[in-house]
Amino acid sequence: QRNGRWHPGEPFDFTRIFAGPEPGRKYYSGRRMWAAFGRLAPAAAKDLSPDYVNYVTSVPYPATLPSKQVNLTDMMETMRNYYQDTKFDMRHGMAAGPFGTPDRVFAGKGNKEVAGSWERTIATQKSILSYVLVARPLLPSPVGGVEWLGMHAAHTTLYVPFPL
Repeated sequence: QRNGRWHPGEPFDFTRIFAGPEPGRKYYSGRRMWAAFGRLAPAAAKDLSPDYVNYVTSVPYPATLPSKQVNLTDMMETMRNYYQDTKFDMRHGMAAGPFGTPDRVFAGKGNKEVAGSWERTIATQKSILSYVLVARPLLPSPVGGVEWLGMHAAHTTLYVPFPL
């Protein structure tokens, strides 16, 4: 309220109130939200667009959506998302890495000399690890919490369970 991003009587919009501009470039984070909503809440997300004018002021995505029952596989597959089977699929076209891989190798100095940018997917080859946490408070401590740890980028890793 003190920063002028919210006034009493207005709807509370978490993104508009707390988010700054997208780091780096347009679609850096918003399109990743679009992909996650599409995977975890497909019925509710069917009318969401991957395109928007401004991530903060356009309010393209709600803070939450009613979801289907989300399981461990759903979360792992969301972490592995590189926009498969969408018009942004990183296996095809100029954005694809060698031999149709979604791993785009950055061109060093050339990235700064040529205008434009590449998509930043949820799964990125620059990740050194990924994990999914499972909390089951009704179970005893040795099995109630499990960390599924992948020691590489999510789309190429094998997740291994570790009790918490």
